Amino acid sequence: MINRFNSDLNMIDMTLPNHAVNAMFIGTKIIGSVVLIIIAGPYMAAVVGVTALFMGCLQRFYVRAGRELRRLDLTSKSPIYTLFSETIDADGLRTIRAMGAEETCLAMMTQRATASQFPAWLLMVVQKWLELALNICGESSPRALVRLKAEM
Repeated sequence: MINRFNSDLNMIDMTLPNHAVNAMFIGTKIIGSVVLIIIAGPYMAAVVGVTALFMGCLQRFYVRAGRELRRLDLTSKSPIYTLFSETIDADGLRTIRAMGAEETCLAMMTQRATASQFPAWLLMVVQKWLELALNICGESSPRALVRLKAEM
């Protein structure tokens, strides 16, 4: 577990600077696009404002739902780690073999693994919902909506 934690931290240390630079680049690109759109057509300021408000509402909903689903995902994985640590212990393996409970232990692990996947699936559904909502908001032409409908 400790090695896995260290590799996760190493991965974060390697990717975080790249993601920060990309975020700044994309933010600058968005601000520049909005300025150019407003300069080209001042009436578009209202559209940009409404779109920004809508995306802010989407963000608030997604952040709350995503946080709760991640918390649920972590709490659903805890029984798996507990059973795994108890099983991998030398005394745990001897006890399981001595009692002939291999099938029972395997069934418990399978049941807990299956139950722990439910929050991960829900998180994926919420992410896909957010992607769809942002695509619809970003591409509001009828042709783009038909294309999005065909992709689904």
